[in-house]
Amino acid sequence: MIRQLGRYLIFTFRAFGGMGYVLRRPKLILNQVYHLGLLSLPVVSFTAIFIGMVVALMVSYQLEAGLPKFYVGATGGRTILIELAPVIISLLIVARVGSNITARIGTMKVTEQIDALETMGINSVHYLALPIIIAGVIVVPALVIYGNLISLVAAAVSAKVILNIPIADYVFGLRRYVILNDVLGGLLKTLLFGLTMGSVSSYYGFETGVGAEGVGRSVTYSVVTAAALIMVIDFSVAFWVFR
Repeated sequence: MIRQLGRYLIFTFRAFGGMGYVLRRPKLILNQVYHLGLLSLPVVSFTAIFIGMVVALMVSYQLEAGLPKFYVGATGGRTILIELAPVIISLLIVARVGSNITARIGTMKVTEQIDALETMGINSVHYLALPIIIAGVIVVPALVIYGNLISLVAAAVSAKVILNIPIADYVFGLRRYVILNDVLGGLLKTLLFGLTMGSVSSYYGFETGVGAEGVGRSVTYSVVTAAALIMVIDFSVAFWVFR
């Protein structure tokens, strides 16, 4: 494990060594932003709607203990912004996008397309991995911000339609108890989640073994490792920001 971690860190530092090369070719980043971000909007929207609905239902259950109605907005909003939307949407992106990145780079490795790039004098890590990493840092926070808005609206509508809680009470709870630190803390996680998703997915793509079995193994390792690191980062940021 220590050896694998060392190889991953060396790979990531090598990738960032090509920052100048990539910044002179912004189209590389824009292409990855399109594939990683815009194509993920439908599944993020669907997930965010149900995050909001479930949070509204679960928090409203506490109203049976005699808590005021604005509690749904206060606690539900903080739960969405701090924890549920950032983590669930990031895990979803890892499953959808991270696996695709690893499979794509792994297939290029198996079919010797990466060797062809190196033969032409192109640094394959700079050309393939760094645009993905930069795009991940851009896309994951943007998708989480979008998901936050969808989830908050879905929670408000669910509270009104299903639970008959006035939207005014829900909004009062949000405005009164959700603070800037809640929003910024949740977004700080997503920057690290995006970096992790892009770098881990690319790393395992470049580490792919021979044949289709090697590609499948790399995809599995990529998704599991990225998801585990997201959980570790989630706890670390929460311990640092919210304790």
